[in-house]
Amino acid sequence: MIGVGVIGTGGIGRSHLRAWRLLGATPDGGDVHVVAVGGRPGPPAQSSPLPRYDNWHDLVDDPAVHVVDVCAPDTRHQEMAEYVLAAGKHLMCEKPLAFAPQDRARLLADARRVATGVCFVYRHLPAAAYARMLIADGRLGTVTEVRAHYLQQWALDVPEPSWRMDGSGAGVLGDLGTHLADLAAHLIPDFRDAHVTSASSPDFACRATWTTNTPSGIHGVFDVSRTARGYDNHLRLEVFGTQGTVSFTSLRPDEVTLSLAGAPALGGLVKVDEMTNRAFLEQWWGPGSALGWGDLFLHQASDMIDLVRGRVAVTSATLADGCDADALTEAVRRTVHAPVQKAAIP
Repeated sequence: MIGVGVIGTGGIGRSHLRAWRLLGATPDGGDVHVVAVGGRPGPPAQSSPLPRYDNWHDLVDDPAVHVVDVCAPDTRHQEMAEYVLAAGKHLMCEKPLAFAPQDRARLLADARRVATGVCFVYRHLPAAAYARMLIADGRLGTVTEVRAHYLQQWALDVPEPSWRMDGSGAGVLGDLGTHLADLAAHLIPDFRDAHVTSASSPDFACRATWTTNTPSGIHGVFDVSRTARGYDNHLRLEVFGTQGTVSFTSLRPDEVTLSLAGAPALGGLVKVDEMTNRAFLEQWWGPGSALGWGDLFLHQASDMIDLVRGRVAVTSATLADGCDADALTEAVRRTVHAPVQKAAIP
């Protein structure tokens, strides 16, 4: 049996718990069981028949726990990840991981003995997998530009102070920006070495915009917001190439808009075909079934267990991927804070 312990019983923790339980009901995941939860007392934790630890250290130290899933507030991620890795347990962790280069280097060094995963669920969109295949196969020609946004509106109506807004957390960059940084790098590996060319943000709590260039000259434009009225949770990414353009959104997991040279401009809404979609459906639902946001967490949990079993999981984000996304968003912060260089007057 593979025992999973989940730290954090808030909104994202409940999404993870649901995924682990669904995985345990599949043929390949029948030996995967959630054996403990940890976090603040509350209705979800109190109603659970599972052992609940008020002290998360005790959960990690429980010999029945083999995989620890960290879903706590982002200021705790680094501390918890370090303890899990030191205990020799497999780690799945929400983003961000660590802000300082030396802290990221230490995490990577400690992770060599175990399986690790970072929670970038939008990698698991069938549309993202299809777009990645089109890019790798050269269907879009030479990629020239990527544009992406991740928009939410909840910060306009926050009823009470939140750790996400009080400056103690990683802000909108750690929460939403890391998703865009990772997804761009997952689709186009050249973005792993992108450098930030411009950035702006009023406070990092709610809004940020930045541009990047990759070593091969691909331009990137990225925008994140928690105050975009009308958007509950909307990620959109577009990839432009010399021979075509592909775009997709988080609201339509298995659809892309595809325009190829010689075809009408932005003329093709493409349903991700069954072969491309098969990896997402063969264990869960039948062909032609629709997928939802919650199913991405099931894909993520399945990939994590594949890594624990020593299998290849090409869609899963590793600890190194998470550190790369953190490094990019920290570069955005530094760019915003950098002094403006005035042009010399001749």
